[in-house]
Amino acid sequence: MVSVIVPVYNSQNVLSDTIESVLAQTYVDFELLLVDDGSTDTSPQICDEYARKDKRIKVFHKQNGGVSSARNCGLENAKGEFISFLDNDDMYYQEFLQTMIDNIGNYDYLLASYIEKGISERKHPESVQRRKTVKQKIEAKNIKEIHDKAQELNLLGFGTIWCTLFRKSIIDKYHIRFQHLQYEDTIFIYEYALHCNSMCSISYEGYFCYNHNDSQGHSHKYIAEEEALSELDSIFNDVLQRFSIKDSKSVSKFRNRLRFAIRSYLLKGYYIDTRVSVGKRISRWNFIRNKHFLCKPYRGGKDKLDSFFYIVVIFRLYYIIDPLLILLMNRVFNKKSK
Repeated sequence: MVSVIVPVYNSQNVLSDTIESVLAQTYVDFELLLVDDGSTDTSPQICDEYARKDKRIKVFHKQNGGVSSARNCGLENAKGEFISFLDNDDMYYQEFLQTMIDNIGNYDYLLASYIEKGISERKHPESVQRRKTVKQKIEAKNIKEIHDKAQELNLLGFGTIWCTLFRKSIIDKYHIRFQHLQYEDTIFIYEYALHCNSMCSISYEGYFCYNHNDSQGHSHKYIAEEEALSELDSIFNDVLQRFSIKDSKSVSKFRNRLRFAIRSYLLKGYYIDTRVSVGKRISRWNFIRNKHFLCKPYRGGKDKLDSFFYIVVIFRLYYIIDPLLILLMNRVFNKKSK
C-alpha cells in the first residue's frame, strides 16, 4: 500500500481537485492522509466530507504548526509500505501511482519528474500531460550516482519531495522527520538518501505542480533560515565524506543547492514582499561572511553570479551595493506590476 500524505492549509479553492486526482488513480491500493494544519477556511469540512465518501481517506485535524509538522503527523499515522507526498494545490496524473509502483522494484528510493504550470493549465491539466511512458531509467547504488546521472539527463525533482516514492521502513528505522526549517524538503531528501542502498530515477512526468505565489512550495516565511543553511552544509558534508567525493566537479554539483540557498537567503530581504530593514539585510550578509564554511561553495566556481556573491561577501562590498539592490528590486517589481 502507498500512503499519500497531503498537508492541508486554507486551500478550499483547489483542494477538491487535488483529492480527486488521488481518487482517480488507476492504482487503488493506497490510503490518503489529509492533515488539516489549523485551516481557517472550509478546507477542514472538505476533508471530512471526502472521508465520509471513501474509507481510504483519513483526516487529521491539528493546530497550525507549519507544513513540516503536518507532514510529520502524516508519517506518524501512515500504514503503507511506501510514502508519497502531495501538496494541497498540486495534482497526480491518473497513472502516477501505478507507474511509480511498477518501477520501484527493490529500490529504496524512486525519483520521477514533474510538470510545473500556472493556473490556466490547472483547469485542464490533461492538455499539458506529456511523456506518459518511461523514456529513461537510471539505476544507482548511492546518492552520488543518482545525483550525477539525474543532472546529466536533466531530470527534475532531486532535492524535492515531489514525484518520489519512499520506503516507510527506512523512514521509521532512522526516524527521519521534517524539521521546522527553510528547505525542510531538501534536508529530508538527503537525510533519507544517506541510508539508501539502491536508487532509481525515471523520466516520467506524472506530477502536476501548480505554480503560484501562495502555494505551499512558494512560501517566503522566515523560518530558522540560519539554522537551515547550517543543516544543509552539515548534511552535504556527510554525503561528501561517506562516499569519499573529492573531485571538484562532483563537489560543486552537491554544493550547488547550498549556493542557491545562500543566494536566496541574501536576496530575500530586498524583495518587495519580504523586505527587511537595512540593519537586518547587513546582518544577513555578515552571517554568511562569518560562517566561513558557507562561503566555500562559491570558491572556484564558474558561475559568474556565484563569483559575484563570493567577492561581495569576502570584501564586504554589501555595504556599498545594498542601496543599489533596493533600487534594482524596485525596478523589477514595477516592471512585473505593469
